[in-house]
Amino acid sequence: MLLALKFQLRGDKMIDNIEIGKRIRDKRDLMHLTREQLAEKCDITFGFLQEIESGRKGFSTETLIAFSKELSLSCDYILTGNKSDNDLSLIIDMANRCNKGCLKHLENIISSFIEVSK
Repeated sequence: MLLALKFQLRGDKMIDNIEIGKRIRDKRDLMHLTREQLAEKCDITFGFLQEIESGRKGFSTETLIAFSKELSLSCDYILTGNKSDNDLSLIIDMANRCNKGCLKHLENIISSFIEVSK
């Protein structure tokens, strides 16, 4: 039987290892990374990542930071599911899928948008 591990943060926020694992797995899948690839990038074992994604294990601050960096997700989002107003992960994901020509167009569009919004 798999128990959802939860603990309370300050206030009424709860940390749920199953939900944390789901957010990591969903983003890994969105980025078309295998468990082996993400585990290697985060310097953890395949088995440990599998246990994290299933909610059976928690992880260290160092691993949280590695997930945040490799998946372009905020630590807050990984832990709580809360997205901040300045979360750029969607834009970063899109940019990461662009080729060099596309990136130049994207840069021009963003520059134009910034100029118009001044």
